[in-house]
Amino acid sequence: MVWHTIAKNWGGAEAEQLYADVVAPALKERYPEKRKYVVLLDNDPSGNRSKRGMDATTLHKMKVFEIRKRSPDLNVLDYDVWSEVRVRAQERRWHVVNTETRAQFGVRLGRTARNLPKAFIDKPVSSLARRCQLLYDAREALFVDGGRSRRRPL
Repeated sequence: MVWHTIAKNWGGAEAEQLYADVVAPALKERYPEKRKYVVLLDNDPSGNRSKRGMDATTLHKMKVFEIRKRSPDLNVLDYDVWSEVRVRAQERRWHVVNTETRAQFGVRLGRTARNLPKAFIDKPVSSLARRCQLLYDAREALFVDGGRSRRRPL
């Protein structure tokens, strides 16, 4: 797992740097036997889908798993982690009104997320392959996620 904060506004240059300096080394360390990687990115046109971002994925032998726009069920942060982090609950326990800068908030958020138990993080990450397969098999249709009986749009 990698926790990395983008200090600047997100865009093509930041995506390029993230893939080169953070993602590619982490993949090579975790999967040294692999020569190519499949990565799941959101459809953000300013960073992930920018020319610089896409060129960086190609350069570092990453194939992008194509997903439809607005597919939040595939983002581990969206479907599991943020509900557990509960930074606003921390703020309600403060005795006085505390204002913090964006940088201070980022530090607090990172510290809180890194303190989550490994078993908690492993569970949603391990379900990602199953979720991706469901999306791939659905071919633009709805699919049942997580064993729930209701059908959810992507």
